[in-house]
Amino acid sequence: FSNSDNTTSIPITPTNTYDSDKKFDQYLLEAIDETFSSLGEVVKNAVFEHLQNDFQIKRVDIPIEICEFSKIIHKVFGLGAGRLELKIMNSLNSKLQVDVKLTEYQWPLSKWIVNEVSLTDYVQNLRNSYTETFRKKT
Repeated sequence: FSNSDNTTSIPITPTNTYDSDKKFDQYLLEAIDETFSSLGEVVKNAVFEHLQNDFQIKRVDIPIEICEFSKIIHKVFGLGAGRLELKIMNSLNSKLQVDVKLTEYQWPLSKWIVNEVSLTDYVQNLRNSYTETFRKKT
């Protein structure tokens, strides 16, 4: 499309955004699977069954229900939930290999030290960074 100043711009189509979201969701689910698999297949299957039967959240819906998922994980695992979320974040970050911009992160410390970043905030920030990177590639 041409603008009045004779420059050409390519609009971001819903398909591009949809593709990046779909791919991001796939990586997020893989990271969650890997994290729960590290506790054993029986535990992983029990967690997903518990999410579906008791909280009406299917595995495939976790990316759009990430806030609720985090709350449930904290209810189920108590103090251990933070370690699980950290493992999910670490796994997801390694899969995507994009720089995430965290508003709370202002010191030259490892982003894994910053405790105030919730799984929900981290996933949203990483999704935004991934989508931006994805757009630049297409």
